[in-house]
Amino acid sequence: MEKVFKTLRSIFLSAPGRGAVSSLLLFSSFFAMFSSLPTISAYISESRAKGLFAALFGAVFSFAFGGIWGVVLYSVVVVLGSVIIGELIKSGKDFKTVITISSISIMGVYLLSFLVYAFINSSGLMELLISMVNTAFDLITKNYPQFIEQQLMNTGMSRSELIRETAIQIPSVVSVTIMVFVLVNVIMLARSKGNISKFLRIENLKKVKLPEKIVWLAIAVGAFYLYSVSEYNTSMGMKAIGLFLFRTLAVVYFLQGIIIVHQFSISMLGGGLISIMLFSLLVVFAYMFVVAVGFFDLWFNFRKYIKKEGDRT
Repeated sequence: MEKVFKTLRSIFLSAPGRGAVSSLLLFSSFFAMFSSLPTISAYISESRAKGLFAALFGAVFSFAFGGIWGVVLYSVVVVLGSVIIGELIKSGKDFKTVITISSISIMGVYLLSFLVYAFINSSGLMELLISMVNTAFDLITKNYPQFIEQQLMNTGMSRSELIRETAIQIPSVVSVTIMVFVLVNVIMLARSKGNISKFLRIENLKKVKLPEKIVWLAIAVGAFYLYSVSEYNTSMGMKAIGLFLFRTLAVVYFLQGIIIVHQFSISMLGGGLISIMLFSLLVVFAYMFVVAVGFFDLWFNFRKYIKKEGDRT
């Protein structure tokens, strides 16, 4: 039996095995956030060649799952994320730098690709988004005819209104997804590969704190967001930008808040099951509460109320 486990382990750690696992994770939907882990791990712990070789096999498996569009999806999610995050980790950057530059770089590549596509099609950005959403709605209606009808009934919108509202939401949803994707992969790497780099230790993540000056940016973004969603604004593009800025900044404060909440739950309840359940419930059902903790930490410095491990009674 031990020999069987060793054989399986060697298969999964090989380039084809890592590629297959990353592709399966991506197309599993629920575990897609972890899809870059096998390739990034090979990229930083073994060699760039091993990581890229694993990604090549992942692209092959992705073609079997989704054809050419499966390969495209795998390339823009797994391969792009693996190279950018992997290179920053190899250069010895700290947590904040890796997460920030990786998120901005991936967003930049997506935005540039979208701008080029819009230029080729001689279309405005919002018009192109609306056209893409309309095409997606047609495809969904063809395969799941009741789904769109149910959404129209739930929202009370017409089809065109729902298409426009969905298009407005896309930039901010993509932004949040990218940031969470980067965050999850970096944290998982820190837990599993802590000996690769001095920065890549989970203890260093606990020290991450946003600069005080960012509060002025938050106030400005909040004001712009309120205007963009008010009746005074009639521009779809401005509303999309307002949502993008607000939700992106919310994720930044969520990161700080989640660190504080995690430390607090550990100090009060230890690292047992109750602590894990409380932490998970807050993350899933109290997202804005965690964001608020991260935001107001600037004034209240919640970390000073957290008992250190040796102070617990």
